[in-house]
Amino acid sequence: MDRVIDPILGVNAQVIMSAKNNLIHQRDYDKHLYKARHLIENFFTKLKQFYAIATHYDKLD
Repeated sequence: MDRVIDPILGVNAQVIMSAKNNLIHQRDYDKHLYKARHLIENFFTKLKQFYAIATHYDKLD
């Protein structure tokens, strides 16, 4: 399958990533879990951006 998907399935975990649109065999996934995971990833991205802004110090006089 995929170098990311095979290890996940190997430990009997659930794959939440959707498949690419151009694949012939689409993978089943839980759309509600995918949406929740996406929101959490966006939250951490925003935190990282705010941290970068908060710790950015003016280097000019």
